[in-house]
This record gives sequence, structure tokens and C-alpha cells, in this order.
Amino acid sequence: MRSKQRNRRGSVLVMVAMMLAAFMGVAAIAADIGRFYVVTGELQTAADAAALEGAATLQAANTATPEPAVDAAVIAWVAATNRADNNTLSTTADSVVLGFWDPNARTFDPNLNGRRANAVSVVLTRKPVGVFSQMIGRTTGLPLARQGIAWIGNISLNCMRPWAFPYPPFYKRVNNLTTTTSPPPDLDPTAMIAFQASSQANRTFIVLPPETPYPYALPNDSSWRGYNPPSNANGNANSGKSTFQDMVSGCDGIAVNSDAGNGNTVPNSGNGGACGAPNQTACWTIEVINGTNGQGNSGPRPGICAPFRGLDAGCYANTTTQQRGVVVDIAWSDIVGNGQSVDFRYVGEFELQCYFTDPNQTCADIPGPTKTGYPVGTVVGFAEGLKSRTLNPTDLISNAPSNVQRLFLVK
Repeated sequence: MRSKQRNRRGSVLVMVAMMLAAFMGVAAIAADIGRFYVVTGELQTAADAAALEGAATLQAANTATPEPAVDAAVIAWVAATNRADNNTLSTTADSVVLGFWDPNARTFDPNLNGRRANAVSVVLTRKPVGVFSQMIGRTTGLPLARQGIAWIGNISLNCMRPWAFPYPPFYKRVNNLTTTTSPPPDLDPTAMIAFQASSQANRTFIVLPPETPYPYALPNDSSWRGYNPPSNANGNANSGKSTFQDMVSGCDGIAVNSDAGNGNTVPNSGNGGACGAPNQTACWTIEVINGTNGQGNSGPRPGICAPFRGLDAGCYANTTTQQRGVVVDIAWSDIVGNGQSVDFRYVGEFELQCYFTDPNQTCADIPGPTKTGYPVGTVVGFAEGLKSRTLNPTDLISNAPSNVQRLFLVK
């Protein structure tokens, strides 16, 4: 009996040893699975952050070939800020791809085919070697890879006045130049930051009405155009008076396509209007700004400015507080095609200070001694900044006529 018990005790020890080995293997596999999940999460976080960094760099790039700058920024960002499997990460330019993200199809196309890149894809990899792999003699780790795609999404703006302010004078002012090429290049974000911090006088623009004869005797920054707004959020341009005035006055849900490109200017009568302006577009705008009758088919509506005060051309936002100046969104644009089309460059906030409805009016905000004598339809105000390509807490700089851009992680 005793010998049989001793034999049983020996077999139990063998079984326990075998079970311990199996348990250790299972525990090693479980630990490896958990570790791989952790490393996968670290890779995804790093790829997402790297894609966002690449998209921000793409947006700020003022060159026709932004890929080298994006590659360098992503490679440096990954090496300096991200870790996975308790080690620093690295990547190469081959893993950073510029492409076009289609939000409707939710697809990323690396073949631009003439389109402007609006997204950046980053793939990061790591090969962690698990405990179980080492137990069975494997030295090559399990290949793990994660992709992040960041999209520079334009959010269509449904409240931008259809005024195309001349981009060349704006470019020269931002860069402290007296001349520029035609068409001027994109803005340097660093110069734009300095411009926004400059004096109010330096940011004041005097924009004459369309069709103003040149050269004009008084200081000015060329003339504005009324561009052809779409009649609804999906486009379908309508250059009629009603659509133009509705968009100036209340916008009425009319959106500007974020990749509108060129748009026709609003047709003018060419013979001047009853309001005394050199063309009908300025007259249409006067009606909307001061809220008088004749605003398209919708009848009189509250104007952008409170009723004008005699010979004061100032735009007052509120008749009670007498607050002067109204901030509106406008497009800085190139006029092309013999003045028949508008090439949108940037959308900017503009504080409308004065709008001349009579050449005898005075605008106190004009720098210098000559503050009167400007033609009907002249706009005076301060460039407050751009909805543009420099990332800030609320919006970005854009080279498309969109009010706001956001960086979206889409994959």
C-alpha cells in the first residue's frame, strides 16, 4: 500500500510540473497578447499625432511642392515625441504620403491627378518580440503597423459677403513691398503674424468701387468687385441682383464652395446707377448696407450699418451704443480674365469702418489728411486677419474661400 502511495505522489509531482509549464506558456501568451494590444494602441496614437502634424505642415506650406517639408516635419515629430514598446519610434519619407481625402466616399487617394493635396497619411510600424516567442526560440518580432490619416477639411461658410477685395495690394502690405509679381505668390505665415500685430493705420485699406477710373488722385488700394455668388449651398451660380443682395445682407444660407476656384464677377450696367455710383453693383451694395428699399425680391431689411449720419461715412453697428465698425468676412482675390472673373486666394475678417454713399462724406479712419472726396461705393476698414493657414485655437488659414478649416482624423 505504501509503495503505491509513493508512486502516486511521484506521478502527481510530474503532472504538477507539466501543468506549471503549460500555465507558464499560457501566461506568456496572454502577456504577449496584452502587450501587443498596448503596442498597437501606442502605434495608433503616434500615427494619428504624426498625421495631424503633417496636415498642419501641409497647410502652412507656401510652396507648390510641400511634400519635402511635410516629410521632414513628420519624421522629426515622430522621433522627438512618440514611443512604442518602451522605445522611441522612427519613420521614413516612404511612410508619409500626401493625398486627397474624399469625405463622401471616405477614401484616401495618393494620386492627386492635378488636385491640391488635402490630407496626409502616416504609417508607423514596430516588431515587438514576445515572451512566448523567446521561450520557443524566435528572435523576430511580430510585425505591427498602424495608419493615421489627417484631413484638412473646409467647412463651407454661409455668411461671407460677395466682395472680392484686391489681393495684390494686400500681399504688398503684408510683406512691406512696393511691387510684386502677377499673380502674387501665397502669403508667408510669419509675415502675416507680424502684419496682424502692426498698427491700425498699416492694416487700413481704402478700396474703391468697381470700374473706378485709374489712376485715381486720392490714396487707395485698387478696387473691389462683386463676385458671382452661388444661389444655394450646392453652387448653381446666380449673378442676379437678388442673390447678390441677399448674400450681402443676411447670407440666407448661401454657402461658398470651399474649392470654388474662379467665379464670374457680378455683371454691371456699365452706365452708372441712380445712386451716383460708377456702376450698378455699388448701388446694389448701398441698398443692402443702409437697409433701404429695393433689396432684390425680399423687400427692405435691416442693413449691415445703422442709418448713416449726414456727411459721416462711418458704419455704426448699433444705434444705441454708437459702436463704430462691423466685422465681416470678405475674399482677398485676384481679378483675372479682363476683369470678368475672380480667383479666390484667402478669406479674411475685415472690420468695415466706412462706406461712402456720397463723395462729400468724410471717413475719420482714413490715414493721412485726405478723408473725403472718395467715390460712392468706396470701402474703408481694417484687415483683422485671415481664416487661413496658421493653426490657432479656433480656425486655420485657408487658400480656399471657406470660413474655417479643421484638421480631422479620418482613419
